[in-house]
Amino acid sequence: MNELNMLRGAKPGRWAGKKGVFDGDSITYGAVLSGDTARTTYPNIVKDLLALGSVVNNAVSGTSLTTIAGRRNLVSEYQNLPSGDFVYISVGTNDYGYNAPIGTEADTDIVTFWGALNVMMDGMLTKFPTTPIVFATPIHRVGDATPNTAGFKLIDYVNAIRQAGEKWGIPILDMYTRSGMNPNNAAQKAAFFNTDGLHPYTRGGLQRLAERVAGYMNTL
Repeated sequence: MNELNMLRGAKPGRWAGKKGVFDGDSITYGAVLSGDTARTTYPNIVKDLLALGSVVNNAVSGTSLTTIAGRRNLVSEYQNLPSGDFVYISVGTNDYGYNAPIGTEADTDIVTFWGALNVMMDGMLTKFPTTPIVFATPIHRVGDATPNTAGFKLIDYVNAIRQAGEKWGIPILDMYTRSGMNPNNAAQKAAFFNTDGLHPYTRGGLQRLAERVAGYMNTL
C-alpha cells in the first residue's frame, strides 16, 4: 500500500497496544464540539484508528515553538515530555500568528524559529534516541498568504520545519499540503473549520486530521 493510500486512513498494526505522546497547540488540544459534553481531540481518534493502548496529550492552547512573551513554548518544555512508543509534535501556527522571526539554519537562539527547531530537534533526539519522533507542519489558516509583522508568511514556517526535518533526520508530516483542508476556500472553511478559519473544530475536521496522522504513522 502506498503512502497516499495510507494517508486516507489506517488499520491497526505495529502500533496496536502502544503509547503515543502528542504535544502542540490548540489544534492538538481539541475542543468540546456542539452537542457534546466532553472534549474531542484528534489524538484520541488516532488512538482508535491505530488501536493504541494509551495516548498522552500534553498540548496547550496558544503554544508556540519559540520563546514568545506570555505564551507556553515547546522549546523550553520538551524535556518534560513523557516517554512513549512514538512522539508527535505539531506546532508553528502561533509562531506565525505572533510574529516570531524565522532566523537562519545555523541559529541556536530560541527566540528565532530556526533556532528553536535546532535546539528542540537536537534535544529530542538526545532525550529519545530510539523512539520514533514526528514533527508536523501547520495546516492552512485564513489569510496565511499575508505576511505577519515580522515579514513572514505561514509557508515560511512550514518550509523551516521541512528543512529542519531533513537536517536532523526527523520525519515530517506535511499537514500544510496533506491535510486536504484549506479555509481560504469558502466551501472547505464551512465544512471543516470554526468561523475563525483557524481551528478545525468540527467532527469532519478532527476526523480528517486523525486519519492523516494515523495513515502517516503506519508508513514509518
